[in-house]
Amino acid sequence: MESKISIEVLVVLLFLFTGQNVSGRKDLKQPVSAATQIKCLLVFGDSTVDPGNNNKLNTTLKANFKPYGIHFLRSRPTGRHSDGLLSPDIIADFLGIAKFIPAYLDPDLTVKQLRRGVSFASAGAGLDILTDAALNVLTFPKQIELFKEYKLRLQSSIGQHKTERTIAHSLVIISTGTNDFIQNYFTTTTRSKQYTVEQYVDFLIARISNHVEEIHKNGPRAFSVSELGPIGCLPIIRKLIGGGSCYAPINDAALYFNSKLVIAVSELKLKLGINISISASYKILYDAITSPAKYGFTDGEKGCCGTGFFEYGETCKGQKLCSNILSHVFFDAVHPSQKMYQLILLNSTFSKIGNGWPDHN
Repeated sequence: MESKISIEVLVVLLFLFTGQNVSGRKDLKQPVSAATQIKCLLVFGDSTVDPGNNNKLNTTLKANFKPYGIHFLRSRPTGRHSDGLLSPDIIADFLGIAKFIPAYLDPDLTVKQLRRGVSFASAGAGLDILTDAALNVLTFPKQIELFKEYKLRLQSSIGQHKTERTIAHSLVIISTGTNDFIQNYFTTTTRSKQYTVEQYVDFLIARISNHVEEIHKNGPRAFSVSELGPIGCLPIIRKLIGGGSCYAPINDAALYFNSKLVIAVSELKLKLGINISISASYKILYDAITSPAKYGFTDGEKGCCGTGFFEYGETCKGQKLCSNILSHVFFDAVHPSQKMYQLILLNSTFSKIGNGWPDHN
């Protein structure tokens, strides 16, 4: 399975950056060379891509304790809301960039790590300022501020030219939007009274487009934006709102968001002349939840931590785990397991919009 995952991830990344249509082992030698153009990963978003920035914040939204990290290096909790690696870690490891992508707020970062990429993401963050206003996490605008600080920090270490080259050959990964629905629109009344679902999606899409433009102004030329998964099927949503079943209104909102994201990505490509793709996760995750045996799971309804229906973050701390983590789609009541992240990458189809890697010397 690991070999197959690696090949498919490489094919996806090559297709994104070079426009080459490759498939199967016979093309492996060709993509290896092209994929090495990716020198650095720069990550923005929420808990799906936060490797531990929240460890340094005065917030309850943390995961730097057991049982998190049981499948990470040396079985140590790092702040990742997972039993092991997150998607950016998996990609970075395969491409030979790094074994994992560290948190930017890690005080022990080396220059070598800075050159290979960092994550500015923060668990609990969203696109709407009301989503994370009271959580004391890194808002998306704050993450962009830290990215600008990162540029200056890198420049002071390796010089302006090398910094510009590193960033020009970086892949920006953005994974956000879930919290705007499960922490905001469907659980509080402010936005739901102000906007219809369709209007709120338009509001969020405008925000993400603005963020991409602001990041692009600072050098990056290649972006991968994650669509939303079937968030109405998260174990905690099923239990609290869905009566044990997937909650259709939230899933419908996620699907509408995804449809509008496709349009926004096309417009950004034309406007900015960048390589930008959508990382698809809805279909594969929904399929694994509803037909777990098809993917080697036995449980797609609850997490592995505690009861599996309520525990995540602090409430997962010290909880007993299920007998076999690999049999569960979810590790806790909100977040997929490392195995599921690997399957998402394996089956993800990036909507390729672009004509190759930007020319840069």
